[in-house]
Amino acid sequence: YWEFHVTPSGCTRDYFYARRGSGGEKRWMKYESGMAAKATVVGTFDDWSDRDNKWIAEMRLPWSAFDRWGGKPQVGDAWRFLVSRYDYSVHLEDGSELSAAAPLPWQNYHLFEYYPYVVFR
Repeated sequence: YWEFHVTPSGCTRDYFYARRGSGGEKRWMKYESGMAAKATVVGTFDDWSDRDNKWIAEMRLPWSAFDRWGGKPQVGDAWRFLVSRYDYSVHLEDGSELSAAAPLPWQNYHLFEYYPYVVFR
């Protein structure tokens, strides 16, 4: 499975994991998807003493990023897909927040069998 990360500063990181439990991040860091990303902060960046309104991430991935594993999807193909957020803040009771657009049974973003499907048309 793939992971594509974007931070509020616009930094990116992408990973391909051959399977869950197949080694740590260092083993898979050589993967480069060709992702382009942009982040916009509505607030003050890197000022922990205030509360920002929001930030917006936009990302673009070339279909060639998936060539080695089947390439561009065909009409009707269904891929599992998750949008999630990991937030660290002094303003949060536990210091961090994990949220996801999927009904995960516990806070672990690697539970891809619970991700919803995106169907290509």
